[in-house]
Amino acid sequence: MPGITLNNAGTYSSANYPGRRDAGLSGPALGVKGVVASMRLKWLRDGVEDYDYVQILKELGKTELAMQISRSVGPDWTNWTRDSGAI
Repeated sequence: MPGITLNNAGTYSSANYPGRRDAGLSGPALGVKGVVASMRLKWLRDGVEDYDYVQILKELGKTELAMQISRSVGPDWTNWTRDSGAI
C-alpha cells in the first residue's frame, strides 16, 4: 500500500509494537472511506474499558474482587496474561 509503513508485526519488544504508531489510518490509502482505527487505538480503547469495569466493581463495594481480578491478569507493567479466556 503506498504511503503505509508498517513495522515488523511478528516481533514484540519495548521498542517495537506491531503496526503503525498512529491512532488512525487514512481510509482512502486502505481502500476505505474515512479514517480507520489502528490496532494501537483499539488496544487503548480495550484498556480504558477494562479500567472502567474495575472502577464499577470498586463503586459497588467489591474493591478486593476488582483488585484480585486485576492482579490475576496483569500483576505489573511488564507481566500480564496472554490468555484471553482469563479476562
